[in-house]
Amino acid sequence: MWLFFHSFKLLAYLLDTKYVDTIILDKSKMWESGANKVIYFLITPIIAGGIGLIVAFILSVIISIKKHWFWINSLMAFLLIFSLLKLDFLGWNYLRFIFLMPGYIFNSWILRLTINGLFLLVLGFYIFFSSRINHLISNFKRKSV
Repeated sequence: MWLFFHSFKLLAYLLDTKYVDTIILDKSKMWESGANKVIYFLITPIIAGGIGLIVAFILSVIISIKKHWFWINSLMAFLLIFSLLKLDFLGWNYLRFIFLMPGYIFNSWILRLTINGLFLLVLGFYIFFSSRINHLISNFKRKSV
């Protein structure tokens, strides 16, 4: 879920590339487009991250129902991730240097955001659909029953 949150957040910056170009070139021009533009620019990634978290939760519930796992686990994971995100206890400030490394090989910020966002998204999907992780959860379920 955490990976989906940050992936959607990064990819949301690509919605208005002209404005991001303006900010990258000269931060003092940020307010020239008006307060509404700045608010939109600051709020959109947060909303996109929330949408990513909801998408990950729905995907987790679908997988849980399909695999006959208890869906409350998905809800508990969602609430835990959401709470830790609000309290800023997930360690993104430390881990972002590792997870955003693939994009650093490009000079273009558009490529950097695209590669990093897609990398996090693919990694999130891999974790959700990995047979090893699914086996681990299924085996843990059998042992505890």
